[in-house]
Amino acid sequence: MHIRNILLVTSILFSTFNHAVENEQPLPLEETRSTSHNKFELVNINFAHWQELAVLPGIGEKKAQAIINYRSQHGNFLDLASLGEVKGIGQGILLKLEGKVSF
Repeated sequence: MHIRNILLVTSILFSTFNHAVENEQPLPLEETRSTSHNKFELVNINFAHWQELAVLPGIGEKKAQAIINYRSQHGNFLDLASLGEVKGIGQGILLKLEGKVSF
Protein backbone atom coordinates (compact mmCIF):
# COMPACT_ATOMS: atom_id res chain seq x y z
CA MET A 1 0.00 0.00 0.00
CA HIS A 2 2.85 2.40 0.84
CA ILE A 3 4.54 1.91 -2.55
CA ARG A 4 1.23 2.49 -4.31
CA ASN A 5 0.83 5.87 -2.57
CA ILE A 6 4.36 6.88 -3.55
CA LEU A 7 3.70 5.95 -7.17
CA LEU A 8 0.45 7.90 -7.17
CA VAL A 9 2.07 11.04 -5.72
CA THR A 10 5.02 10.74 -8.14
CA SER A 11 2.75 10.43 -11.17
CA ILE A 12 0.76 13.48 -10.05
CA LEU A 13 3.93 15.52 -9.59
CA PHE A 14 5.31 14.56 -13.02
CA SER A 15 1.97 15.26 -14.64
CA THR A 16 1.83 18.71 -13.06
CA PHE A 17 5.45 19.45 -13.96
CA ASN A 18 4.99 18.38 -17.61
CA HIS A 19 1.87 20.52 -17.89
CA ALA A 20 3.73 23.54 -16.49
CA VAL A 21 6.70 23.05 -18.86
CA GLU A 22 4.46 22.63 -21.92
CA ASN A 23 2.60 25.86 -21.12
CA GLU A 24 5.67 27.88 -20.18
CA GLN A 25 6.19 31.00 -22.26
CA PRO A 26 9.77 32.08 -22.91
CA LEU A 27 10.77 35.35 -21.29
CA PRO A 28 11.81 38.24 -23.50
CA LEU A 29 15.57 38.36 -24.05
CA GLU A 30 16.06 41.38 -21.79
CA GLU A 31 14.51 39.54 -18.83
CA THR A 32 16.61 36.39 -19.28
CA ARG A 33 19.94 38.20 -19.13
CA SER A 34 21.78 38.38 -15.86
CA THR A 35 22.60 41.96 -15.03
CA SER A 36 26.03 41.11 -13.67
CA HIS A 37 27.41 38.49 -16.05
CA ASN A 38 25.89 38.73 -19.51
CA LYS A 39 25.13 42.39 -19.91
CA PHE A 40 27.92 43.98 -21.89
CA GLU A 41 29.43 47.22 -20.64
CA LEU A 42 31.70 49.46 -22.70
CA VAL A 43 35.35 49.42 -21.71
CA ASN A 44 36.89 52.87 -21.52
CA ILE A 45 40.24 52.49 -23.26
CA ASN A 46 41.70 55.51 -21.48
CA PHE A 47 41.04 54.26 -17.94
CA ALA A 48 40.84 50.46 -18.14
CA HIS A 49 43.37 48.22 -16.40
CA TRP A 50 45.16 45.63 -18.49
CA GLN A 51 42.89 42.87 -17.17
CA GLU A 52 39.84 44.68 -18.59
CA LEU A 53 41.60 45.35 -21.88
CA ALA A 54 42.92 41.80 -22.21
CA VAL A 55 39.42 40.28 -22.46
CA LEU A 56 38.40 42.48 -25.38
CA PRO A 57 38.16 40.66 -28.72
CA GLY A 58 41.53 40.46 -30.45
CA ILE A 59 43.48 42.13 -27.65
CA GLY A 60 44.92 39.63 -25.13
CA GLU A 61 47.59 40.33 -22.53
CA LYS A 62 50.41 41.61 -24.78
CA LYS A 63 48.27 44.08 -26.71
CA ALA A 64 46.60 45.21 -23.48
CA GLN A 65 50.01 46.08 -22.07
CA ALA A 66 50.95 47.79 -25.36
CA ILE A 67 47.79 49.93 -25.08
CA ILE A 68 48.70 50.95 -21.55
CA ASN A 69 52.30 51.72 -22.54
CA TYR A 70 51.16 53.78 -25.53
CA ARG A 71 48.59 55.60 -23.38
CA SER A 72 51.18 56.52 -20.75
CA GLN A 73 53.63 57.81 -23.40
CA HIS A 74 51.21 59.61 -25.72
CA GLY A 75 48.15 60.44 -23.61
CA ASN A 76 44.52 59.44 -24.01
CA PHE A 77 43.07 57.92 -27.13
CA LEU A 78 40.50 60.05 -28.91
CA ASP A 79 38.81 57.38 -31.03
CA LEU A 80 39.28 53.98 -32.67
CA ALA A 81 41.58 55.42 -35.30
CA SER A 82 44.00 56.66 -32.63
CA LEU A 83 43.87 53.22 -30.98
CA GLY A 84 45.04 51.82 -34.32
CA GLU A 85 48.37 53.58 -33.78
CA VAL A 86 49.29 50.96 -31.16
CA LYS A 87 51.65 48.36 -32.61
CA GLY A 88 49.75 45.14 -33.38
CA ILE A 89 46.30 46.68 -33.54
CA GLY A 90 45.11 46.76 -37.11
CA GLN A 91 41.87 47.35 -38.97
CA GLY A 92 40.53 43.85 -38.18
CA ILE A 93 40.89 44.31 -34.44
CA LEU A 94 39.44 47.83 -34.62
CA LEU A 95 36.35 46.40 -36.34
CA LYS A 96 35.97 43.83 -33.55
CA LEU A 97 36.21 46.58 -30.92
CA GLU A 98 33.64 48.82 -32.54
CA GLY A 99 30.74 49.32 -30.13
CA LYS A 100 32.62 47.62 -27.28
CA VAL A 101 34.93 50.44 -26.20
CA SER A 102 34.65 54.09 -25.27
CA PHE A 103 37.15 56.92 -25.06
